[in-house]
Amino acid sequence: MSSALGAIRLRLCSARIYPMTENFENKSLVRFFSTNSDSDPQTLSNKKILPGIPEKVKNDKLKSGYFVPRQTDPGYENWEEKVLKGIKDLDAYNKMLETLNKDFKS
Repeated sequence: MSSALGAIRLRLCSARIYPMTENFENKSLVRFFSTNSDSDPQTLSNKKILPGIPEKVKNDKLKSGYFVPRQTDPGYENWEEKVLKGIKDLDAYNKMLETLNKDFKS
């Protein structure tokens, strides 16, 4: 493997991707954020939240750093259609990065 390719893989593997959405259907039930550090707190609705891992997202108001509407909240259908798919895609991408990282280290 060339050293340039190895450096690119290492850089990719050290990144963790978080979705970022500033707005969600009328002043948002959902706000995603981007951060470079797991310990860098972000604020949402006057609550301190930390970035989380998409695979841990559940139907709760606040899980793993993601603000998730209840199914009874207005706009949930739009959230499910537009945002949940993105979370699953990012989760798959992060898993791919972890696999690359393991392969690169071995």
